[in-house]
Amino acid sequence: MSDETPPMFSRAHLPAGFGKCDPEPVRFLLPEEAKEQLAGLAVLHGKSVSEYVRDLVLKELYGSLRMMREKNLP
Repeated sequence: MSDETPPMFSRAHLPAGFGKCDPEPVRFLLPEEAKEQLAGLAVLHGKSVSEYVRDLVLKELYGSLRMMREKNLP
């Protein structure tokens, strides 16, 4: 048995080239209450707000696209 730790592929589901951050940030405005709720959800999931929002967007984007492709919708 090897003493090496096996690789952890926690980001294997993400598209190729996705790293810790993208070269161009995406910015948008939110009401203060929404920002507070996002911060709370991020804490519950053990992530920063940026990580949490990025995961939400990618999940929605790639999940929705995958479903549309499977249903052969334009």
